[in-house]
Amino acid sequence: MGLGGPEIRCGAFCLIKCDVAGADRYHWRRHTNDVITPPALLQTPLAAAVRGLDDFTRQIDPQLRVSQLDDLSAHHGESGRFSVITASLFFGDVGLTSISGSAMAISVDPLVPLCMVALPSAGWGEYRIEAERVECTHGRSVAFLPACAWRLTNDCSGGTGIHFREEALLNRLMSVSAQCWSAPFLARLRQPRAIASDTEEIGYALRQLQFAITMTAEAVMVSGGPPHPFLQLDDLILRSVALLLFPELLADDQDEDRRPSSFHLRAVVQELMQWMQANLDKPLSLTMIEERSSYSRRALQLGFKKEVGCGPIQWLRRQRLESAFAQLQNPQPGQSVTAVAQSCGYINLSCFSRDFSSRFQISPSVLLRQSRQDRVAGAGDGAGAGDEAEGVQARS
Repeated sequence: MGLGGPEIRCGAFCLIKCDVAGADRYHWRRHTNDVITPPALLQTPLAAAVRGLDDFTRQIDPQLRVSQLDDLSAHHGESGRFSVITASLFFGDVGLTSISGSAMAISVDPLVPLCMVALPSAGWGEYRIEAERVECTHGRSVAFLPACAWRLTNDCSGGTGIHFREEALLNRLMSVSAQCWSAPFLARLRQPRAIASDTEEIGYALRQLQFAITMTAEAVMVSGGPPHPFLQLDDLILRSVALLLFPELLADDQDEDRRPSSFHLRAVVQELMQWMQANLDKPLSLTMIEERSSYSRRALQLGFKKEVGCGPIQWLRRQRLESAFAQLQNPQPGQSVTAVAQSCGYINLSCFSRDFSSRFQISPSVLLRQSRQDRVAGAGDGAGAGDEAEGVQARS
């Protein structure tokens, strides 16, 4: 792909005329002097420089086979050697591959059937799947690719690919709407397409997805490896992908004819609350809660808010903190703040301390120390009262 012709500037972007396979095409590209925020995963210890196909093959996840990698930097006026930074991570039901650097053409053949959503953070790219072409432009669109081999040609490398099995996404979709097993839904999961980011629903889904990826990167920074399964970040990512691919699901839950009866929903919510209370120490995701209830996400949100004034995840966090408070107020011998946090479903002590202090206006370590001091003082007062009674009895 070669650049040619004039460029038309518009805000932070310029429209460039290109020659692709003998045909004129136009695409948007950021000005070279713009500051582009790299994908969050590239700011973790997983990031590494790539100088060629061998490096890329070692860096990328083993479930993705790179069959060809071509340096296109010279075609775009880039000076210096081909240089790319990449980071790859597979955990739970999803994989993330982030990249930033020189323009390239790359062919990938997944060794297992993995779908992909491509979120560009810079420039323009075109994915080719057999005879299909899907364009993907930063700030304007994202790409969805079904489970098959593909080839990407871009004008600069920048973005994150989210990889997942079709059945993993369908499981999340089923927790929202039973119609997701219908032929139209399945057909859309097997058709490559560009998704324009120009509607409120798509914008919301993209923000949720970027938030989930940032949370994953922060978890990697803390652990030095994949996020702990308890965090259920793969579930959050896939739920966000589901809303991105099928934004009409947001509207479906508002259909009056789909709303359950108040009596039955209240009974389900109360049963769920008992189950969640008995499993405070286990990793409970919103998908797991929905699957157990057979109700949609919005129905459960409405049911919980009517019953307890907040959503199911907020209520679960509140119960965990209440349980922690009760344990710290009456601690067992040798019990630590860390042990209490883990028994209430927290794996990150700093997050537990922050949530606890915000909820009760006292840190967990201070409450534990005060509780032990009060117990010692109480035991001393009791012993003193007993000694005094024995003295009176002896004098009499």
